[in-house]
Amino acid sequence: MILLPENLFINRIDIDLQQQIAEVNSMDKDAETALLLLLNGHTTDDWTLKKFEDRNILFYQGRNYIPLDKELR
Repeated sequence: MILLPENLFINRIDIDLQQQIAEVNSMDKDAETALLLLLNGHTTDDWTLKKFEDRNILFYQGRNYIPLDKELR
């Protein structure tokens, strides 16, 4: 058995799904705090921020954060 390191894999997400994620504004308290920190120029160990069609998309430990939306979650 050969085990490949995780950095050889890419995370893909459907563009339509990414658009839906970008349009949702409600998030939990931890995500809101992280977003405010990142928007104000601070860094965190776990959270990152990327732009998608002029919207902010949060990532937690390299994975796309899904906002508080029952259909998306």
